[in-house]
Amino acid sequence: IVIASSDKINGFQIVPVASINSRKLVHPGMSHKKSDLERMKAMVTAKIDPWYTSYQNMCGDPKASYNYVVQGNTNLTVVYRNAPYTNKGAFESDSRAAYYNALRWCIEGDVRFAQKAVECLNAWTGLTYVQHGGTESLTSNMIIVMLEAAELIKSTYPGWSAAEIQAFADMLVYPGYSNTTIPSNGTNQTWYWRAYKFDPIRAGNQELCGI
Repeated sequence: IVIASSDKINGFQIVPVASINSRKLVHPGMSHKKSDLERMKAMVTAKIDPWYTSYQNMCGDPKASYNYVVQGNTNLTVVYRNAPYTNKGAFESDSRAAYYNALRWCIEGDVRFAQKAVECLNAWTGLTYVQHGGTESLTSNMIIVMLEAAELIKSTYPGWSAAEIQAFADMLVYPGYSNTTIPSNGTNQTWYWRAYKFDPIRAGNQELCGI
């Protein structure tokens, strides 16, 4: 069946598959595109609520400060989602700090926020194992806040070097991409492979969250 771009079904515009396949992600993407950031900045600058008050509430969090003390470092290699929760709290705190500081850099333009976000992102590039705790694809969603920060910083701040970005990317897919070998369960994989392998027994919202 050939569907014209002007066709509609039940009032919804039908977009040809060829058109969808030709589209590319425009950076920054994920939760915040450029127009979103511009709208946030305009609302905060004009002190229009609820945006302004919400932003001020975020800024009041110690993790939103460029004076935040990063808890991770490149010597840390594991994150345990379950007991004994090794490095879990530090990872989640640094992820949130990276995201909040990245947002403040985009809205306020103070380079110190971007530098703090980069410090948080670089601190976790030594990871080689993330404990899955039962649902591997769902566990992979622990990285989402840090990915939001990385996307914002990579797209808006030239001070995150190519070598640092590559180290971060390598950590995400450790032990690396492969067309032939999927890492077995154990202590030798991080985020990408958790989502890639799925968990068919728990298909549904947990799968979608991981993806």
